Amino acid sequence: MHDAKLATTARAEALLQLCEYSRQVALVQGHPPARMHIVLGDSSTVSFAYADFASYHAMVRRRVEEAAFEDLHDVYPRKVRHCSICVFADHCQEQRKRDDHLSLVARIRNDQIRRLEMADVGSLTTLARLPAGTDVPRMLPQTVGTLHEQARLQKEGPLPDGTPRHELLAETAEGFGLCALPVPSGGDVFFDMEGVPFGTQGLEYLFGAVELVDGLPAYHAWWAHDAAQERRAFEDFVDWVMARRRGDPTMHIYHYADYERSALRRLMGRHGTREQEVDELLRGQAFVDLYRVVRQGVRLSTDSYGLKAVERLYAPERTGDVADARMSMVMYERWRRRESDDTGDASLLVALAAYNQDDCQSTWRLRDWLEEQRVQFERRAGVVAGREEPHRWRPMSSACRGRRSGGAEGGHRRDWSRVRDAHCRSARGTRPANRRAAGCLAPRATARVSPARPQRAMVGLFRPPPDDSRRVAHRSGVVGTA
Repeated sequence: MHDAKLATTARAEALLQLCEYSRQVALVQGHPPARMHIVLGDSSTVSFAYADFASYHAMVRRRVEEAAFEDLHDVYPRKVRHCSICVFADHCQEQRKRDDHLSLVARIRNDQIRRLEMADVGSLTTLARLPAGTDVPRMLPQTVGTLHEQARLQKEGPLPDGTPRHELLAETAEGFGLCALPVPSGGDVFFDMEGVPFGTQGLEYLFGAVELVDGLPAYHAWWAHDAAQERRAFEDFVDWVMARRRGDPTMHIYHYADYERSALRRLMGRHGTREQEVDELLRGQAFVDLYRVVRQGVRLSTDSYGLKAVERLYAPERTGDVADARMSMVMYERWRRRESDDTGDASLLVALAAYNQDDCQSTWRLRDWLEEQRVQFERRAGVVAGREEPHRWRPMSSACRGRRSGGAEGGHRRDWSRVRDAHCRSARGTRPANRRAAGCLAPRATARVSPARPQRAMVGLFRPPPDDSRRVAHRSGVVGTA
């Protein structure tokens, strides 16, 4: 019994699926197959004995049958991870829209939906009309208020021309919302990557960036179709950015969501190259995540805060061949199959490049739109919004370089860096002052690690953050609408 999966490891649901196939085959031929085989996304094959999983499959099958026939009236098509690939996804979404389900509220979590339903708040309309100060068990008042305001704006719907309504949040804390935008610079880069998760480690096949030349966007692309080309594209992109940074130390790399920054860190470790350059970009706070700026500074009437939904504020709806990231992965895999058969279709790569270019240019237009909203914010609120303070990178000490290079003093480097990275991830998104206290901003939190006593370096990294009450008090305010 064989089956093929795009994943690079055999997952439990795939084994249960093969067990069900084997059971159906046994009904036809009188006995089940002895072995089950899964062809993975990297073309490798893993095999399992059916007898090792038959009993567990029988138990799961019996429980599914009991749940399916116990009370059909309690079954509801809640949004889950599988919806993105389910053939019934559109049908279920239409039912959720008819029912005005809470899952339509942007950025709401399933656990929040359950708690609201237990408090008799069962629809988007009910949440939008929720009286101020309503208590929902096991939910913070600020969270309830944020979800209520989001539902209220979604209930109002878009403007007559189809443009989403938006409200500027009265967030004036340093490094939050519109105050997280750095001063624009002529060397700024607007960055987007395309990748596929298939194969042993996946592949980042396209690095795209837009720079402004005489006020007009100029697009650059670095392609990679295997691991060696991925390394070369990564190096070429980083070298291009560093050359721009040497000419303009105030430049920033704008992106939407954290994928690009995380991918560069991952590629740095995977290929063992450009570590110092990427480290300089990270320590110098060169990356600017516009998704975080939008999420903290603007409230939209859309049911999603993805780039394709946000860009309706400043650009018409896209009409290209590639609609989203999932479609781009399908199209790239289609090109790879044709390329392996010597029938490669260059038009597929042209369409992917156009999609990536649209994302880069949309990021540029979003930055400019946010700068315009920043001016309106200052005018309406009567305050001068702060800027994300610049952080000048400083070279590491010789002791630090020795630890990074794996010298005699670096015996404890690996364990310490893992703890510090985990702590920095937990502090991500907090105020810069808190990130410094967490040890995530190197210029003000450089830890000097003694080779003999590495634990001392962590003492300063786990200080409790300063009081955050001022920031929370500003989060619910609105200073402008559109």
